[in-house]
Amino acid sequence: MATGHAVHVPHSLLDSVRTLTANIAAELGEAPAGSDHYRVLFLTGTLLFLIGAIVMRGAGCTLNDIIDRDFDAAVARTRSRPIPSGQVSVRQALVFLAAQCLI
Repeated sequence: MATGHAVHVPHSLLDSVRTLTANIAAELGEAPAGSDHYRVLFLTGTLLFLIGAIVMRGAGCTLNDIIDRDFDAAVARTRSRPIPSGQVSVRQALVFLAAQCLI
């Protein structure tokens, strides 16, 4: 796999696999500023960042609800939340948390 002008020789099977965000970061530095290619890379990177931030915020809230389920059940204001009220089981919440972390 070539990166820039230097050839990169992979040392392991996963060495040649780069994530989409790493590819965006690598190409963004080489794209001419103000070009359409630069704008598309910048917008794609920004969109991926926003999606990741929103999903990880949700994962944090899910984890907090799982950890605080006993406390939430004892407080009148939070008693009706899905986990303390029994609408969602802890197992279902853990599966949802795992799905959020995979995004």
